[in-house]
Amino acid sequence: MHALFVKSLSVAIFFLTGGDAASPPNKQGELQVQLSGWTAAEGSVLLAVYDRSEDFLSENRYRELAVPLTSREPLTVRVGGLPFGRYAISAFHDANDNAELDTNFLGIPKESYGFSNNARGR
Repeated sequence: MHALFVKSLSVAIFFLTGGDAASPPNKQGELQVQLSGWTAAEGSVLLAVYDRSEDFLSENRYRELAVPLTSREPLTVRVGGLPFGRYAISAFHDANDNAELDTNFLGIPKESYGFSNNARGR
Protein backbone atom coordinates (compact mmCIF):
# COMPACT_ATOMS: atom_id res chain seq x y z
CA MET A 1 0.00 0.00 0.00
CA HIS A 2 1.30 3.43 -0.84
CA ALA A 3 2.19 5.75 1.98
CA LEU A 4 -0.18 8.64 2.26
CA PHE A 5 0.93 11.20 -0.30
CA VAL A 6 0.22 14.18 1.82
CA LYS A 7 1.67 13.09 5.13
CA SER A 8 0.34 16.24 6.64
CA LEU A 9 -1.46 18.31 4.07
CA SER A 10 -1.43 21.54 5.93
CA VAL A 11 -3.44 24.39 4.59
CA ALA A 12 -2.94 27.95 5.67
CA ILE A 13 -4.64 31.00 4.28
CA PHE A 14 -2.50 34.08 4.26
CA PHE A 15 -4.66 37.13 3.78
CA LEU A 16 -3.41 39.86 1.52
CA THR A 17 -3.54 43.16 3.26
CA GLY A 18 -4.06 46.55 1.81
CA GLY A 19 -6.59 49.16 2.67
CA ASP A 20 -8.42 49.82 5.86
CA ALA A 21 -11.45 48.40 7.64
CA ALA A 22 -13.73 50.40 5.33
CA SER A 23 -12.43 48.66 2.21
CA PRO A 24 -14.86 46.66 0.02
CA PRO A 25 -15.93 43.20 1.24
CA ASN A 26 -14.50 41.41 -1.83
CA LYS A 27 -11.02 40.94 -0.38
CA GLN A 28 -8.86 38.17 -1.73
CA GLY A 29 -6.11 36.05 -0.28
CA GLU A 30 -3.62 33.35 -1.10
CA LEU A 31 -3.93 29.71 -0.14
CA GLN A 32 -0.65 27.91 0.57
CA VAL A 33 -0.65 24.12 0.52
CA GLN A 34 2.37 22.17 1.74
CA LEU A 35 2.73 18.73 0.16
CA SER A 36 5.19 15.90 0.78
CA GLY A 37 5.53 12.14 0.80
CA TRP A 38 5.91 11.05 -2.83
CA THR A 39 8.45 8.32 -3.52
CA ALA A 40 9.73 9.47 -6.92
CA ALA A 41 10.40 12.82 -8.57
CA GLU A 42 8.41 12.05 -11.68
CA GLY A 43 5.04 13.10 -13.01
CA SER A 44 3.00 15.90 -11.47
CA VAL A 45 0.95 16.77 -8.45
CA LEU A 46 -2.68 17.49 -9.33
CA LEU A 47 -4.38 19.74 -6.83
CA ALA A 48 -8.08 20.65 -6.70
CA VAL A 49 -9.61 23.47 -4.65
CA TYR A 50 -13.29 23.26 -3.67
CA ASP A 51 -15.32 26.17 -2.32
CA ARG A 52 -18.56 24.26 -1.60
CA SER A 53 -18.79 21.16 0.60
CA GLU A 54 -21.33 19.51 -1.72
CA ASP A 55 -18.80 19.71 -4.58
CA PHE A 56 -15.92 18.03 -2.69
CA LEU A 57 -14.33 15.30 -4.85
CA SER A 58 -16.70 16.03 -7.74
CA GLU A 59 -15.89 17.46 -11.15
CA ASN A 60 -17.14 20.86 -9.90
CA ARG A 61 -13.75 22.18 -8.82
CA TYR A 62 -13.39 25.85 -7.99
CA ARG A 63 -9.75 25.82 -9.13
CA GLU A 64 -7.31 23.12 -10.23
CA LEU A 65 -3.57 23.05 -10.82
CA ALA A 66 -0.96 20.65 -12.14
CA VAL A 67 2.53 21.12 -10.71
CA PRO A 68 5.43 19.17 -12.27
CA LEU A 69 7.64 17.35 -9.77
CA THR A 70 11.37 17.94 -10.09
CA SER A 71 12.55 16.49 -6.77
CA ARG A 72 11.40 14.42 -3.79
CA GLU A 73 11.55 17.49 -1.53
CA PRO A 74 8.36 18.90 0.04
CA LEU A 75 6.47 21.28 -2.21
CA THR A 76 4.54 24.45 -1.41
CA VAL A 77 1.78 25.30 -3.89
CA ARG A 78 0.32 28.79 -3.82
CA VAL A 79 -3.16 29.53 -5.14
CA GLY A 80 -3.73 33.27 -5.36
CA GLY A 81 -6.72 35.45 -6.04
CA LEU A 82 -9.14 33.53 -3.83
CA PRO A 83 -11.94 35.42 -2.11
CA PHE A 84 -11.72 35.10 1.67
CA GLY A 85 -13.57 31.98 2.75
CA ARG A 86 -13.29 28.27 3.53
CA TYR A 87 -11.84 25.82 1.03
CA ALA A 88 -11.19 22.09 0.85
CA ILE A 89 -8.23 20.59 -1.00
CA SER A 90 -7.61 17.25 -2.66
CA ALA A 91 -4.30 16.28 -4.24
CA PHE A 92 -2.65 13.26 -5.78
CA HIS A 93 0.69 12.32 -7.29
CA ASP A 94 0.03 11.66 -10.98
CA ALA A 95 3.22 9.65 -11.46
CA ASN A 96 2.52 8.79 -15.11
CA ASP A 97 1.01 12.18 -16.06
CA ASN A 98 -2.23 10.71 -17.42
CA ALA A 99 -4.36 13.22 -15.43
CA GLU A 100 -6.19 10.38 -13.61
CA LEU A 101 -5.87 8.76 -10.20
CA ASP A 102 -4.93 5.23 -11.24
CA THR A 103 -6.59 2.40 -9.30
CA ASN A 104 -6.28 -1.37 -9.17
CA PHE A 105 -9.07 -3.78 -10.14
CA LEU A 106 -10.74 -3.24 -6.74
CA GLY A 107 -10.75 0.55 -7.14
CA ILE A 108 -7.98 1.12 -4.59
CA PRO A 109 -5.68 3.98 -5.64
CA LYS A 110 -2.25 2.99 -6.95
CA GLU A 111 -1.02 6.58 -6.80
CA SER A 112 -0.54 8.51 -3.57
CA TYR A 113 -3.21 11.02 -2.53
CA GLY A 114 -4.32 13.27 0.31
CA PHE A 115 -6.93 15.78 1.48
CA SER A 116 -7.01 18.91 3.60
CA ASN A 117 -7.47 18.24 7.32
CA ASN A 118 -6.79 14.54 6.63
CA ALA A 119 -10.38 14.12 5.42
CA ARG A 120 -11.49 10.74 4.08
CA GLY A 121 -12.81 10.23 0.56
CA ARG A 122 -16.40 9.22 -0.06
